[in-house]
Amino acid sequence: MKEIIDHTIISFGMAEIPALLVLLLVIVVFVVKNHKVTKEVKELEEKLARKYTEEVGDMENLSIS
Repeated sequence: MKEIIDHTIISFGMAEIPALLVLLLVIVVFVVKNHKVTKEVKELEEKLARKYTEEVGDMENLSIS
């Protein structure tokens, strides 16, 4: 029975546990960094939109005068 378990795809040994932990750590770090970058991009887009809105308002005030 041990031979069957040793030769199946779903069995894994002690060497794979650290590799799985590293893979899990890499995935977590990627997700966290991706979330931070997405949040920063959204904030920068909002800041840029506000700046354009202010500039357009200033240009409209100049053209009316």
